[in-house]
Formats: sequence, structure tokens, C-alpha cells
Amino acid sequence: MVLKPNDLRKDQITFTGFSKGGYSNSLLEDLPSAYYAAGFINSSGIADHSAAELKRILSGAKLSVQPEISEFYQGISGYASSKDAETMFQLINLYIAKPRIDTALCISLINRKKASSENELNSSKTAFADTINQVLFNR
Repeated sequence: MVLKPNDLRKDQITFTGFSKGGYSNSLLEDLPSAYYAAGFINSSGIADHSAAELKRILSGAKLSVQPEISEFYQGISGYASSKDAETMFQLINLYIAKPRIDTALCISLINRKKASSENELNSSKTAFADTINQVLFNR
């Protein structure tokens, strides 16, 4: 962890913590779940609190804490005002120690993503791109 003063925003603490890993370490059959895991956690909330409850509890606080998963890294980042720093550190701890997965919400998100993908596959734009690829690259 590195602490560096910021003269531009004296009342703001910004952080990023990450480690090697990411969804590229997942088995092929687990890849979609790993790819969307951070989004599921962000949408589900933490510990015993749904995302909606968390938003209500934190209303008025100037902070953000977000878990992240990329291809080669995973981590957490965000910011807080000086007065909300303790809450920020509590959220960091909860996202790491007690992430919440709302199964019904995850199923809903998966179904919406499937529908979106099917709509995209059936779009004239995709058909045009497929034709261009076939003509130009014989694929």
C-alpha cells in the first residue's frame, strides 16, 4: 500500500488494491461466472445488506468502494471524504470478507444478458458484419 498526499483534493482519499489473478485463471466452464462476478457482487450488496439497503444506509456519505475483476487482476478501488474514511475501510473489509451473492438477482442478470446476446445475434448489424467477414476473410 502506498500513501501519497494529493494537493488537488485535500479532503479525498483514493485507493486501489489489486493482485495478480483475474478471470483468466478460471476454468473454461467457469469463465462466464468469473467474468461477471464483480458485477454480481456490486449488484448484490455485502454481508446482510442488499445493494438497495446499502445505498440507503450510505446516503449522504461521500464514498465509493468497488470490487473489480479484469482478465489478469482482481482487486478493489474507490474513494472517500476524510470524514467517511472509517466507513470506507469497513466496506473494503466487508467486500473482501463477506461478499453477498443474491442468487435470484444473479439469475435475473444472467437471463437479461442472454436475451441481450440473442437480440444482438439476430440484429441486421451482426448479419452485415458476418457477411463482411465471410466475403473479406472467408470466415
